[in-house]
Amino acid sequence: MKLSSLKQFEQFSQLSDDQLIILSKHLKTYTCKAKGDIVLPLGSNSPYEFFLLQGSLQLTAEDGMHKEIKAGSDDARLSVARLRPSFYEVSALQPSRLLVIHNETLKDIVAKTRNAQSKPTQASHILLTKLQEDLTSNQFRLPSLPKVALKVRELINTGEAHVAEVEQVLNTDPSIVTKLIRTANSPIYRRGHACNGCHDAVMRLGLATTKQLVMSFSLKQLFKARHKETRLAMQESWRKSVQVGTLCQLLAQRANMNPETALLVGLLHNIGELPVLMYLDQLEEIPADMAILLKDLNIPMAVEVLQHWEFEPLVIDAIAQGCQWFASDVQAAVDYRDVLIVAKLHSVIGSNEQFQYPRMDEVPAFRKLALEGSMTPELSLQLIQESQEQLDEMFHMLGI
Repeated sequence: MKLSSLKQFEQFSQLSDDQLIILSKHLKTYTCKAKGDIVLPLGSNSPYEFFLLQGSLQLTAEDGMHKEIKAGSDDARLSVARLRPSFYEVSALQPSRLLVIHNETLKDIVAKTRNAQSKPTQASHILLTKLQEDLTSNQFRLPSLPKVALKVRELINTGEAHVAEVEQVLNTDPSIVTKLIRTANSPIYRRGHACNGCHDAVMRLGLATTKQLVMSFSLKQLFKARHKETRLAMQESWRKSVQVGTLCQLLAQRANMNPETALLVGLLHNIGELPVLMYLDQLEEIPADMAILLKDLNIPMAVEVLQHWEFEPLVIDAIAQGCQWFASDVQAAVDYRDVLIVAKLHSVIGSNEQFQYPRMDEVPAFRKLALEGSMTPELSLQLIQESQEQLDEMFHMLGI
């Protein structure tokens, strides 16, 4: 098989020619001779990954929902029904041909590439050193929290705040009040009559939830840039934050954890990109490897920002460890790091980024949530569907 034919698949696209030659020695061909031939049963724990070369397949979920995949389409760029146990029964719609490889073999080859790519580049080291030097000399300052969010947090953290005092601070920012009222009237919080004002919204939400939501609503104000490249990168960073935050919130509800804290962890998981983009925005020319710089510097800068903003260790630790896919102790209680990891993996399902991440069922965080009954293949599908339903609402509330 030509190496160029293998490059069409996302999991193989970043491999070198030498790695593709090694890979090709492990690939086998699976042929479906007629419509209806089963490739993968529903709930299968097959250790193999399947890539559609020719023909078309039908994926049938447990609830009867169908999805068709045609060879050469965007959907066919990823391996078919990748998670285990399989969420779908996979069958042929016509005579078809697939490539098959053992998951452990593929994982070993891809992991070597991923590890090489995950090492910070020399340019990232240089930029991080320069950025930290400029921070120390006050030539560059970390972003500050918006005043309303800061005042609300300080007031509520005293433990002696009254609703009327919080309402007075909130009323200085009508846009946040509007979002709080909308949230209080959403299906998650609505009880009985509709909230028509700030006081009613805070009463219904409670002070702790109000504090977290105000912080979430305020973050969007920080994402401003003068260069087109950094402005677009900020928009994408914020969009991704909202997507992961929404998934964190839904996961936390299932795991009986605080959904607003989980939302905040998701919204802040890539906050380290903000000061990097602000710093780059000051330059006359934006580096061509900006995406690599953001990936390399997000975690160290996120910790700097969150410590500067005096966030509680629970939030900082979850974000600092949110890329340690295999570090979580399966015997320990589920924490916000686990929620963040599973949310991030859900956020890339079906995207071109998916191959860069471990398979969901391989990470301890997914198994921990599964042991609690808050994450199964069926609930995972439901989560994806619910998150799509809530994303439009969240995008509207958080300013996208």
